[in-house]
Amino acid sequence: MAQAFPRNCPRCGAETIPSQRFCGRCGLSILPPDRAQQVFSQRGPREASEDSFSLAHQPPSTFQERYPARPLNRDHSDLTQQEDDFAPPSSRRGPPSQRRRPGLIGIALLVLALVIILGVALYFVLPLLGIGKASQSTISTTDLQTTINYAGTDITLQNVQQANNFLDDPMTHSDGMLRVHVQETNKGKNPTTLLYPNIAHVLLPGGKEVSLLYATNNPTLAAGETQTTSLDFAVPASIKANKIILRLGATNEARMDIPLQPHADVSKYATKSIDINKTASYFSLNYQVTQATTQWSLDGQQAPKGMRYLTLTFKIDNPLLQSVIAGSPFDYMQVKAGTQTVSPQQANVPITFASHVQGQDGSAVFLVPQDTTTMTLLLSTKDGDGFDPGTVNFTI
Repeated sequence: MAQAFPRNCPRCGAETIPSQRFCGRCGLSILPPDRAQQVFSQRGPREASEDSFSLAHQPPSTFQERYPARPLNRDHSDLTQQEDDFAPPSSRRGPPSQRRRPGLIGIALLVLALVIILGVALYFVLPLLGIGKASQSTISTTDLQTTINYAGTDITLQNVQQANNFLDDPMTHSDGMLRVHVQETNKGKNPTTLLYPNIAHVLLPGGKEVSLLYATNNPTLAAGETQTTSLDFAVPASIKANKIILRLGATNEARMDIPLQPHADVSKYATKSIDINKTASYFSLNYQVTQATTQWSLDGQQAPKGMRYLTLTFKIDNPLLQSVIAGSPFDYMQVKAGTQTVSPQQANVPITFASHVQGQDGSAVFLVPQDTTTMTLLLSTKDGDGFDPGTVNFTI
C-alpha cells in the first residue's frame, strides 16, 4: 500500500499539494518513499541524490532565516503570501493596509478640479435658464436737439438717457449711467476724425469733471458726411441730467460747455459777424475793414485753449498813378486785443497793388482771447518804416 502524501510539511507545517516535491517554505523533500523511488529511477541515482542532498540536507537554519515559519491559514491566504515571497521585489504585493492611498494634496487637487468644472458649467448654463442674468434697468429719455460746431463739424445732441445700467455697454456700471446720442456732420472741405475719449467729458454739479466711459464710434467723416454715436458716462443716478453739462474739447483746446437741457442756449459759441466799414490809410493805400467774424474753429481746427479766431475782410484802393508794393501783410498787419498784440495766422492780402486799383479784396485771420470784445487793427511795421500807422477800432 502506497504511503499517503503529507498535507503539511513535517518541518515547518506549510500546506502542500500532491504533486509538490519540496516544501515551498523550508525546502524539505516531502515526497512519499514510493514516489521518491520513482523519481530516483527516472532521473538516475546521481541526480536524485544531488537533489536530496542539496535540499534535504541543507542546514535548517538557512531556510528558517530566509523563510520563517508562519501559522497555517486554512483560507489559502498563505499561498498568496508564498507567491509574493518567491516573486521579484519589484512585483511583490504589499499588504492591503500598506497600499498607496491618495494624500491630502491629491484630494485637494481633485476637489479643486471639481469646483472649476462646476463653476464653468454654471457660468454657461445659468444664463441660458435666465438665472443670475443682469437685467436692463428702467431708462429715462430727454429730448435735446441742440447743435454746436466743434472743429468744423456740426454736432447735434439728439437726446440724453439715464439708467442704473446699460446692458449694451461693455463697461457699464450698475449704480448710474448717462448716455448722450449725438449726430455728426462734417461741414468742412476736408475729412475729420472725432476722438471722443479726448474731447468728450461731463461736468457735474460742484465742478467735478467725468471722463468718457464708452463711445460706440470715433467717426472719421468725409466732407459732407453724417454719422451717429452714443457717448456713455458713469454718473450717479441721483444726479438729474438737466443739472449736467457736456463739455467738448481737449484740455489744450477752446472747450465748449453744453447744458443737457432741451434746446440749450449755445449762442456764445456760434460764429458771429459784424459790419465795420471803417477805413485806415497806410503806405498811400486806403484799407477799408468791411467785416469782422469770430469763430471757435477754422478749417477743421479747434482754436487753442482760451482763444478764438478773428477774421477781418478788406477792400483796398490805390489812388496813385503808380503801382504800390506794400509787402507781406504778415509784416505790417496786427490786431491789439486787450493786452495782447498778435500777427495773422493766415492772410491773402495782395503784396502789390496796381495803379488806380479800386476795391481790391483781401482778408486776414488772427487768434484773439475769447473774453476780449474791443480790438484795434494796426497797420505798421514793427520796426517803423517812415509811414504813419493806420488804425481801425471795432467792437465785436
